[in-house]
Amino acid sequence: MHAMTIHDPIVSDLANDHRRAVDEVNSWRGHCIDCFARIELAVVEALDALILSGRMPSLKRASLFGPRIEMMKVALRDDIFGKKASSPRKSLNALENVLARRNALVHGVGQIWIRPHGEWLWKYRYIGNAGAKTIETGSIDSGEAKLIENHLSSQCRSLQTTLANLTADLTN
Repeated sequence: MHAMTIHDPIVSDLANDHRRAVDEVNSWRGHCIDCFARIELAVVEALDALILSGRMPSLKRASLFGPRIEMMKVALRDDIFGKKASSPRKSLNALENVLARRNALVHGVGQIWIRPHGEWLWKYRYIGNAGAKTIETGSIDSGEAKLIENHLSSQCRSLQTTLANLTADLTN
């Protein structure tokens, strides 16, 4: 008697893998954008408290994220807060690389590629700084995205706490 071998068809779950990757990228970007918004709010509240306290009366609130961050860095260097500026200054410095990628994360559009073991790669494009005529491009893979998210989350919490304390000191 001969044994018969039945071969199951190869079933590709590519559509489901792609949907999962799209969901992961969107979730990751959403979490990063939430952190950027929290950072921006904490910075604006601290800058407003500085203005209202009279310690930096000539300060005018910027309307864009980047200039707001730069204004906060200047305020933290100007010895207005003394030793209390050390912690938020460290957080802002630690965030520089992630903040430099903010425009890509917020404004980027692109494609998601799936690697053989389920990891994803997000290839993005976005219009450069205001008035720039260049298209910036790049990519971030799932491993790097996790590192970015963890670092951003940690520094965001630290910056929010330290700036809230500084703001409370200015308003009391």
